[in-house]
Amino acid sequence: YDSETNTHDAATFHSNCNNRGATVTLVKMTDEKKVAAFSPLSYSSGSNSVWINAPEAVIINLDTKKVNRLFPKSANAMMDSPTYGPSLGYGSAAAGPLRVLNDMTTIKCGYWSQNFPRTQEMSGCVDFLGGASKHEAQHLEVWALKTTSTVTVGGRNSSIASQEDFGRMTNAIRRFRPSLKRSEHDSVTPVPGIWEK
Repeated sequence: YDSETNTHDAATFHSNCNNRGATVTLVKMTDEKKVAAFSPLSYSSGSNSVWINAPEAVIINLDTKKVNRLFPKSANAMMDSPTYGPSLGYGSAAAGPLRVLNDMTTIKCGYWSQNFPRTQEMSGCVDFLGGASKHEAQHLEVWALKTTSTVTVGGRNSSIASQEDFGRMTNAIRRFRPSLKRSEHDSVTPVPGIWEK
């Protein structure tokens, strides 16, 4: 999904991004702040809004490089709703650490303490998005992550995040290791073309 070329509504986001697996949402605000969110599971948007258990979900401030994982309340880590864009973290219709409203332009932030322990890198919405609880997106992209080891070059690069930004985000995500029965960090070296659409 790309707000520069796609219709500004949640229905278009869902038609483009549902059932695609893990996604990264990139947002550049009108005040030039840049943030990102990793959703480890597919969006699906049934007829009702549903909370999804997603313990690996993270939000990232691309300017400060700070990362928060949606833990310990991972049961409320993702909101899958036909009337919202990408939404992470517990909250009502007016809040959550990251909530993209139906117009795919209005961004809200709130209910911070319910998802994050004190050990996280950002302490609140001020660290993540700035002081206001409501922000406006200048540009919003949603990328589906490839699960193949081969790289197919195509489309274009993100106009919001650099390959270095993607590398930092990837390194911030904890991956579950079935053989070890726990989540660990990986170290990823971006290669030319890997983040192209």
